[in-house]
Amino acid sequence: MLVAAVFAREDRGTALFERNCVRCHGSDGRAKTPAAKKMPVANLRSKDVQDMSDKEMFETIAYGKKHKEYPHAFLYHGLTEDDIHAIVRYIRIFKEKP
Repeated sequence: MLVAAVFAREDRGTALFERNCVRCHGSDGRAKTPAAKKMPVANLRSKDVQDMSDKEMFETIAYGKKHKEYPHAFLYHGLTEDDIHAIVRYIRIFKEKP
């Protein structure tokens, strides 16, 4: 049962990322997207992003902290704290993939 719960949590993060983040950051997190050609979009595999603490990453996604060019305030646009934590966990997989 524990294994199933871990996979369900990972699938949730994947689904939330795909629904909310891929348009700008791309499915591989590299920000090679049409949106990234129009505005500065972070490469989620970059050292700057991966060196952020989970709290910093959460605040960036949830509240738009440090976002001046494009809005992030997903906590106010339908996502829950648990949803955002799932996205943060998902983004961490990019650290392992150069």
